[in-house]
Amino acid sequence: MLSSSQIKIDPLNKKCSLAFQQLRDIPGESVFINNNNSNLKEREKSLKILKEILELDLSHNNLTDINENINLFENLNSLVLDHNRLHSNLNICGGKVLNKITLLWVNSNKIKDLVPFILKISQQFPNLKIFSMLKNEACPNYFSGGTMEQYEQYRLFVISKLKNLTVLDTTPVTKSEREIGEKMYGNSDAIPMFIVMKQQLQNNTLQQNNGLQQNSLQNNITLQQNNSGSSNNLNNLQQNNENLNLPSIENLQQNTTTLQNNNLQQNYDSSSEEEEDLLAVAHSIGNSIVKQKRNLQNKKIINNNVSTTTSVITLPSIESLQKNNFK
Repeated sequence: MLSSSQIKIDPLNKKCSLAFQQLRDIPGESVFINNNNSNLKEREKSLKILKEILELDLSHNNLTDINENINLFENLNSLVLDHNRLHSNLNICGGKVLNKITLLWVNSNKIKDLVPFILKISQQFPNLKIFSMLKNEACPNYFSGGTMEQYEQYRLFVISKLKNLTVLDTTPVTKSEREIGEKMYGNSDAIPMFIVMKQQLQNNTLQQNNGLQQNSLQNNITLQQNNSGSSNNLNNLQQNNENLNLPSIENLQQNTTTLQNNNLQQNYDSSSEEEEDLLAVAHSIGNSIVKQKRNLQNKKIINNNVSTTTSVITLPSIESLQKNNFK
């Protein structure tokens, strides 16, 4: 909370600064006067100083409106509100007219709509001589991406509404600007062309968005109708199936499962028969091999016996047979 020690008052130059205090509202009397001070004369002295203040600096805060505490500064003629959060339809002192203020700065705020803002300023600050609102969206100069033509239209419109203005955005108001502005906007509801074009662009964008929303809504309705039609078709199909006594999906699934199981069983039985045939062939081949081995063994035994008998019998030699023949 703001304390009296944070308030900078220059009685000699009649200035008061409340800049960089993160204020959301202009503080009340209790902040400027020490309520603990029981000396009535001191309190009256403090109030007198506030009434004599001519310049009030409230820049670099979080103000969105100008509340009625501005009335504490009865003779204020210069009000600086740069770098706050002021908007186009701000509340200014509850609608009270501030005749004594001749300088107003609202640079670097959140002001977007020029026409309602300037009309409000002209009504509640009728004696403004110096006014600046640079670095706001409503002021189309090079700071906010505007063109020279747009800025000239802006100047003529503002000058036409603020009758006593001598300086706008640090640039003096010329006689020709006053005359042209009065002719174009002084006694009519005409607004700058760049605002008209901006409004048309916004309307076109809004219509396009509405068209997209309508198309999306129509698509949703069509989709719902299609879904409804699909549901009806499905119901009709189910009714036709019932009338034709066609099997249900559950029965078809059960039959399919049973058929698959039967096929698996048949495949298993066929595989078992094939295995038995292979085992029979294997047994036959094994018996044949055993018989062959036995025949070979028998042949070996016979050959061994023959060789043994031959080695035991003693045959006569050729010489003895020849001698026996001679005899």
